[in-house]
Amino acid sequence: MIKILKNTTGSPITLADVGITIPALSQYTIDPVEYGLFARSTDTIGQLSSADIVMNNGTVDLVPLEGIAWLQGDLLLNNGAKEYKISNPSITTNYVYTCEAASKRLLIKAQNKAVLTVKKTIGGAVYTIPANCEFSIDNLAFSATVLYISSSIPSSTVEIMEFYN
Repeated sequence: MIKILKNTTGSPITLADVGITIPALSQYTIDPVEYGLFARSTDTIGQLSSADIVMNNGTVDLVPLEGIAWLQGDLLLNNGAKEYKISNPSITTNYVYTCEAASKRLLIKAQNKAVLTVKKTIGGAVYTIPANCEFSIDNLAFSATVLYISSSIPSSTVEIMEFYN
């Protein structure tokens, strides 16, 4: 997941609560270790709301509401119908993630070198996801699924994608 902040104005914009200034008509790529910091940044959210800063996902510029959702790690991306949702929670111990009942497939990937442990409530199976690997669960349709996720590295950021089609 790529998060790029683009200054659309002719003046530098300072985001004091994250300690950066984005020069006029320039951009700043948020490092994955900074995702949580920026997600809580009232300065960044305010600038996205005003459209003085635009969020780019590595492909397209997003409108303000989508940009804020992308920044905070939860965005529904669609082409007329809900296709998938991306979340970027910071994992401590036993993080609880609930998949929607409409989900068909789930993909989990650590953003750093953490080893993840995933326990699925249905069947109680425990899965270990090696560092830099992805974990997929298919055929989730017709019931919400709760997952318990823990990480070998405290406060690891994890990318979770739910697919609906």
